[in-house]
Amino acid sequence: MKHAKKWLACLLAGVLALAVFTGCDMLMSGTAQKDTAQAKTLMKEIDSGLTYNADLEEAACRVADWLVDDPTQQGTRSGLFMRKVPLTADSGNMTDTNVNAFIDHSSTWISIPQTVTIGLVMDNQSLAFTGYLYAPPLSEAASVLGEYAAGRTEMGAAFVEYSGETYVVALFR
Repeated sequence: MKHAKKWLACLLAGVLALAVFTGCDMLMSGTAQKDTAQAKTLMKEIDSGLTYNADLEEAACRVADWLVDDPTQQGTRSGLFMRKVPLTADSGNMTDTNVNAFIDHSSTWISIPQTVTIGLVMDNQSLAFTGYLYAPPLSEAASVLGEYAAGRTEMGAAFVEYSGETYVVALFR
């Protein structure tokens, strides 16, 4: 009976430790969210001449889902949401010159047409075989995304919630 109580205590301690670690991981894991009303408000701040496009919103959701699909590859840098991407010669993402091709080569399930502009910053010039994609915080998105919207007529967006902050994944056509 004495040994059974010790084993039970060890088992409960292990379960409690696992719950604590899982909870911590969930706090530092980003989540992709769709909020059409918030996206339309942002769109008007970026350019009042844009129209909202549901297909672009769905594509933005796919990109946002991919950005947060691996908690070990996400974080923040200089106030931006950051997704680390392993660079490999086989994938072609080391030599990509635009975000669309970089995402296409880095993911097996996202394909965004070249006619769509993705409002993310790409850095694949690392010597450590790691590339980065950066999404702006919602608080700065209107000013940052204006250059991506230039000459475009449609927009769709999704959001990433990470560590208490909201970041924007916007697509323009």
